[in-house]
Amino acid sequence: YRPSPLRREMAVDFGGKIALLGYRLDFGNPLRANDDLVNVRPGDTLVVGLLWQARQAVPEGYTVFVHLLDAQGKGWAQHDGAPFGGVYPTQRWETGEMVRDTHVLTLPTDLPAGRYVLRVGLYASVTGERLRLSTGGDNLPLASLRVGPAPVSSPAHATTARLGDAISLLGYDLTKPAAPSSLHVTLYWQTQAYVDRNYTVLVHILGADGKPVAQGDSQPEGGAYPTSLWEPGDTVRDEHTVALPDGLPPGEYRLAVGLYLLATGQRLSVATGGD
Repeated sequence: YRPSPLRREMAVDFGGKIALLGYRLDFGNPLRANDDLVNVRPGDTLVVGLLWQARQAVPEGYTVFVHLLDAQGKGWAQHDGAPFGGVYPTQRWETGEMVRDTHVLTLPTDLPAGRYVLRVGLYASVTGERLRLSTGGDNLPLASLRVGPAPVSSPAHATTARLGDAISLLGYDLTKPAAPSSLHVTLYWQTQAYVDRNYTVLVHILGADGKPVAQGDSQPEGGAYPTSLWEPGDTVRDEHTVALPDGLPPGEYRLAVGLYLLATGQRLSVATGGD
């Protein structure tokens, strides 16, 4: 017996008791190709497979929840249930044991177009108290799904920049809106592997002295698609608006982009040098 391969391996600790080691995602409809799970349609059935491991003996019974939320935090689909359909509750797990667990979500037929996030966690079946992650919070963003047509992925200006070990900048578009006091920048990102951390996008307008005169930093897609959820091979169309200060002198300026950790300011290095 060889279990189906995981879509993504991880090691996320919940309360020091249970860890999530990975997940896989499949369409419930056998006619849908599982290689396009980034893009889903209203009415689709999603089969979420979770691989848990007991870090220690668990005396309580826990319920697993898998919720689909939009960017505003509104829930659109969910499945809550004891692991393994209630046949093998957490009280019976032995230390170090791994358990496969499956949850099925049916997306509503009126699901609006947009970006959604699958969130996973556990709560005590009796009290409803959630297990908290060792990194904070009481649920884990597992995967990002898009409903509706995929964005155009052909930038007007192509680049070959590589940031860090896995992320590439494929190109960019520049659009000057009707208001002359701002600049609209669209970046096209792609990653070749999963990224474990959430990076903020740096968008700076630099003067002749190399110092920024304006900037439009933000999380990718306004926070709707953080880098930790980027799917390898998926093109991320990321829009930023840079407000230009009043009285900015005429002249030549440079547009600089990058990625950095918000908590520390540490930037990803660029393969050709700099950050």
